[in-house]
Amino acid sequence: MSDLHPSSGPAGHDDDASLLPGDLDPYATGEQPAVGGRRAAGGSRRAPKKKRGKGLGCLLVALVLIAGVVGGLYVGVSWVADRINGSGEPDDFEGVASVEECATGGDVQITVPAGYSAGQIGSLLAEKGVVASSGAFTAAVANDSVRDGTRTMCEGMTGAQAAELMTNADYIGGGGITITAGYTAAQTFDLLSGATGIAVADFEAAAEDPSLPLPAEAGGDVEGYLYPDSYDFGSDPTAVGILTQMIERWGEAATEAGLVDDAVPGFTQHELLTLASIIQKEVLLPEERPQVAEVIYDRLADQCAGVPAGMLQMDSTVNFILGSDTGTAFTTPENRQIDDPYNTYRYPGLPPGPIGAPSEASMEAAVNPSDEGYCYFVAAGDGSNSSYFAADYSDHLANVDRARANANG
Repeated sequence: MSDLHPSSGPAGHDDDASLLPGDLDPYATGEQPAVGGRRAAGGSRRAPKKKRGKGLGCLLVALVLIAGVVGGLYVGVSWVADRINGSGEPDDFEGVASVEECATGGDVQITVPAGYSAGQIGSLLAEKGVVASSGAFTAAVANDSVRDGTRTMCEGMTGAQAAELMTNADYIGGGGITITAGYTAAQTFDLLSGATGIAVADFEAAAEDPSLPLPAEAGGDVEGYLYPDSYDFGSDPTAVGILTQMIERWGEAATEAGLVDDAVPGFTQHELLTLASIIQKEVLLPEERPQVAEVIYDRLADQCAGVPAGMLQMDSTVNFILGSDTGTAFTTPENRQIDDPYNTYRYPGLPPGPIGAPSEASMEAAVNPSDEGYCYFVAAGDGSNSSYFAADYSDHLANVDRARANANG
């Protein structure tokens, strides 16, 4: 049986469609050593729960022997749900004759709330019949920023046409800019530079400015604190002024979300922001974020059978190290052995800091996790962008089988 993750292809896409989702190996135990024995602060400070999964040990050993592999137990959204058309590519429409005509007189009105991710917007467009699949849109939008607000579109657009309309200010007007939730500081600097004409190097220098209103625990690092929202920076912005405005907006959103020290007992605000940034990368649907939060807390507290103590094993953190554009991309066994404190396959506990800028919904989920005993999750594979969650490993295996059946049509 092959490794849990496909070994090639960006953003969870593999060049060989037959590897998707057949390469999922839910029987690997993830028994990887914790290098250096490091546990991030707060890693096991949640109130202890009754141990779950008791009695599964023999089953797990037998399954490992059957599988013949020892790999990472990846339980996040590890493959793109709507890539099920048999070609390895997202379903796409033939397209319309003119994007401009759709922008000025289309028959579908779309309202994009501030802070929506590209995946959420893709789902919205697919529901309205604008695009054939969320994947067609997200693949086309790449690193461009999708602007919020209301605009007209047409049914039957290609993903590329919809992305053009959604990201081009000539079609939607206004001098502002919208930062997509989950963007890293580096991605945000690129976007800000393109919108304002200020060099990326100037933003990088501004990020070191001691006058920025960062909390002390951030350690002078803006990662995670550049809040994803719509902004109008005025006619003559400066790099420091822009970053200051974004960090101040983060402070407002964090307060509204209840993301403060000890909102979850024993966790600092910085740790909760780090946790929220992982949640942001792992699922597309806002309503599933509390469940992902619970998976993270239960893994930190060593409540999950088959998962080494305190190990999160989230691919999103590995992709942050690699500089990948999306937190749901596959990683290889080699990637997961990178010796870096952000590698949650090698180091227990939370990584040192955020891996992107989470939305308010993700921050709310970080302080309001579900309470169902969840330890595992996998993409449903039915085109809905949803996930299956499980408290017990045997139920997780059944969910993986369901997801495979869905994706295979």
